[in-house]
Amino acid sequence: MEPQVIQKEAFSVVGVKLHCFMGKANDFPQLWRQLFGRMGETENIAEQGISYGVMDAYDESTGGWDYIAAFSVDASSTAPEGMVKLDIPTATYAVFPCTMPTIQEIYDSIYQQWLPQSGYEHARTPELERYGMTFNPEDPNSQLEICVPVTRK
Repeated sequence: MEPQVIQKEAFSVVGVKLHCFMGKANDFPQLWRQLFGRMGETENIAEQGISYGVMDAYDESTGGWDYIAAFSVDASSTAPEGMVKLDIPTATYAVFPCTMPTIQEIYDSIYQQWLPQSGYEHARTPELERYGMTFNPEDPNSQLEICVPVTRK
């Protein structure tokens, strides 16, 4: 499993946030329904038809992290009430294609196999799931991308 390594310039997202914990049931489908239900409130969407799952603020001691279902927006945008805005810095990403049925398997492979042997380490900036224009959550073969921020060891 060799990812594509890309540079992505800084960008901003606006979305809805859920604090999650490893090994606990987290209601991601409800979060995504909430985001798309509020799409009309989100101004200045920068990438039409694209959405992001943003993982940030991982706490090793609790196994908790923030997951934001989001749209990329112009930097000058503000978050509507009840939503959050996050500025994501310029970063190098290792990009891994996957499908919803294989997402956990790919994450496990990234962290247990690829990353330890890759010559890279996690850059400690937000991690992304990128859902492109052709992604369809009803189609199990629909592709998305896991984007892990990396730096050379």
